[in-house]
Amino acid sequence: MFIINGRQGSNIDEEELSKIDAELTSLADLSYDVLNIELAKRGNTPGCHQPLLLVLARLILYKNIRNVLELGSGMTTFYLASLTHKVKGRLITLEQYQQWYDLNKSILDALRIEHHNYILLEKPSDLAKQNLENAKFDLVLVDSCDGRAEAVKAYSNHFHSETIILWDDCEQEQYFNRVVHVTEDIQLAKPKLFLSWTRGIATIDPAEKIDFVDFLKS
Repeated sequence: MFIINGRQGSNIDEEELSKIDAELTSLADLSYDVLNIELAKRGNTPGCHQPLLLVLARLILYKNIRNVLELGSGMTTFYLASLTHKVKGRLITLEQYQQWYDLNKSILDALRIEHHNYILLEKPSDLAKQNLENAKFDLVLVDSCDGRAEAVKAYSNHFHSETIILWDDCEQEQYFNRVVHVTEDIQLAKPKLFLSWTRGIATIDPAEKIDFVDFLKS
């Protein structure tokens, strides 16, 4: 099981970012600029960075990822829906808040991106209480860790030994500690990798360091 923090690193220059944009658009058949236009029409700005989106695209297309669970929704939802559709996979997105659901659903519809399992919960506290039947997930994306780390633990019976858990935006100390505690409680292989842009990339044994751009190239 891999633990990945998806925040963009400050070591990515404009030229590298331009390359990331081009590859991302090619892989996902979805333009970051087009999504920004749709968000701007609705008075919103993107809350996700291209490097994270490229990590998702490469994982799904090159690492045999087919079944994805997304806790919380946003810019990643559009890409995950497009990518899983390309590989004939399945995406389940659980959203706790009506305003985010309405915003993202309107863009999915406007761009004709198929997503048949975008679920608005009756109340935020229902996040860890959904019946996911016998689904087994290859990838779990956690949109921020606030209130969602516990849901990861609750759904751990839907993971397998190679499940990748990708944490987006968990650099703050309290989130980082919660991630470590939750993953230690999950009865799977010990987490092999944790990516954090403020801490460098560190495993639970923090001696290992990897540059983010190098990770994207691997």
